Amino acid sequence: MAYARLALLLLWPWLACAQGPGLRVCIANLAYPPSITLDPANPGTRERQFLEAGRRAGVAVSLHYWPIKRCHRMVLEGELDAVYLAATPESLADFRFPLDRQGRPDSRLRIKEERVVLVRRRGASLGWDGRQFAVPPRLGTRAGLRMAREAARLRGLDIDDTAFDTPQVLRKLHAGRHDFAVLLEVDLRGQDALLNDLALERLPIPLARFDGFMAGSPALSGPALASLQAWWRELPSAVTPAAKPI
Repeated sequence: MAYARLALLLLWPWLACAQGPGLRVCIANLAYPPSITLDPANPGTRERQFLEAGRRAGVAVSLHYWPIKRCHRMVLEGELDAVYLAATPESLADFRFPLDRQGRPDSRLRIKEERVVLVRRRGASLGWDGRQFAVPPRLGTRAGLRMAREAARLRGLDIDDTAFDTPQVLRKLHAGRHDFAVLLEVDLRGQDALLNDLALERLPIPLARFDGFMAGSPALSGPALASLQAWWRELPSAVTPAAKPI
């Protein structure tokens, strides 16, 4: 679709009176209604909440939609200002996160806790006990899912991230290309029919948990960085736990 190639811009009229430099927020161009709709005429709850946090902070927030890998690159290079990321060691080294006085990611300003989950073929003997795998498995995930890559790396495992989306990951698992699919909990919402058709099952114990934040570009400084920090402070009250994750 056209929005997969072009950035869409959402601005609420009252943000014209914002005082600080604006923030350009990148969102993966995958719809998760009612949270993310990709529709400027009918923004989802999460999109509205990002804008509301900007209004409260006096910062004009614009929303731009690109493939997630491009979001990461554009924010890293300073073409855009913020993107949703988990506070993994890889991301902490590359992007700005809100930190507490001890220099750790400030959990008070997180968007949510993400659960990285495992899916296997139904009845497969390979298992995960919450600490280790019985044997080193072949893992697969979708493109751009840093949390899956980091969860695998922390255990010294490789992971194939060439699948375009969640259904393709699950079909590759069904075909025997992988022993486990590594996905976010939210990726499996709405996939019950496909899981059943492919005779797949989700394991109850997650592979990893990460705190998710709206991470900033390392290129931000001065007033632009102050705008990001002001927006961060408003996000916990503007983004409610009831909203679905990104």
